[in-house]
Amino acid sequence: MWMIKQLEIFIADPATPLVAKHLAAAYLFCCYAVMRVEKAQSCWIDAIRDDEFIEGYVFLDKNV
Repeated sequence: MWMIKQLEIFIADPATPLVAKHLAAAYLFCCYAVMRVEKAQSCWIDAIRDDEFIEGYVFLDKNV
């Protein structure tokens, strides 16, 4: 829980570079989605659109 809190603080900090914020947001997504390590490693980010959201895909699902 401490790490999740630190990631949220890192994202909210105005001094954090935009690319670092997006990477931290991707890690938070994995945490909130309760993804296993193998599933989290199968997430690929294709693009960052309009500084608003991350576009990507997961090629493994929870049933594999």
